[in-house]
Amino acid sequence: MSQVTLELKNNEDEQLVLALLKRLGINYSMQNAKPSSMSVANKETRAAIEDARNGNGQRYTSLGVMWADLDSD
Repeated sequence: MSQVTLELKNNEDEQLVLALLKRLGINYSMQNAKPSSMSVANKETRAAIEDARNGNGQRYTSLGVMWADLDSD
């Protein structure tokens, strides 16, 4: 079983995601957990986030291409 964690910023986003999951027939559970103040991204992760915000991240045409690239490392 896979687990995906989403941080939704508002109730409208939450309702859209729930409607999509229902339409796709995906079972889900919700937890109202707030991020720990202890969880701070390390230097490498912060740099990667900044690169992505600046449009310098790697782009892929499909998930298959992305996984193939990641598997080649």
